[in-house]
Amino acid sequence: MAFQMIQLAPPAHFSGLPFPALANPANPPTQQDVFDGMRYSRDISVENALNPAVAPMSIVVEAKRYEHAVVAAYDLAQIPVPAPLPAGAAPPPLVPLGGQALAALLAGQAQMTATLAQIQGTLASIQATLGSLSRMSTIEFNRLRGGGNFAVVPFLDDTLPTVAIPAGGALPPRAALPHITDIAVLRGMGGADLSAYMRGYYGAATVIPNALDARRVRIADAIGCTTVP
Repeated sequence: MAFQMIQLAPPAHFSGLPFPALANPANPPTQQDVFDGMRYSRDISVENALNPAVAPMSIVVEAKRYEHAVVAAYDLAQIPVPAPLPAGAAPPPLVPLGGQALAALLAGQAQMTATLAQIQGTLASIQATLGSLSRMSTIEFNRLRGGGNFAVVPFLDDTLPTVAIPAGGALPPRAALPHITDIAVLRGMGGADLSAYMRGYYGAATVIPNALDARRVRIADAIGCTTVP
């Protein structure tokens, strides 16, 4: 038995698009619904790059939001739901907590704790999957742009490089970094900003090249820039 959730609705379809609209997904969504949502989002991004008048940025965003929603709904549906009690079943009678009863209660609490830990692990996995999908889709979007008008690709920790992280939180503090909107911005960035981008996209322990141009090449690859810095 799977979770039943609110019925998802596909994004509004513009009549000028050269591919059909999405059908309503099942509740909960199937693997085919997830595939269709990802393909539709990709097709919208490609059409936006080729003909933005037919596929404006607003429907690119809506298609991407739908893709993420259907993936999250599919993952949530994989969490098993406990079977209901049989019809007419009465709760067990209250008895004084003797040794066996107390042991059974503690065992039930331990099982509940384990179940909650499993759910938390599943939710963490969903969050990581969504973060990875967001990075991959943004990188693909930037590849279609060539050398400019780039979207911000999230770091490995799912933070945005252009947003500062204050001190005192779970993540190390960081000043806001410049938005790499095009290849000219990347070419004009200094060593400190390039190093911060390298750590964000490749991990804190990554070996940072001494040559600034080598850093720029790695960063360009990480954000989907196809023009050589």
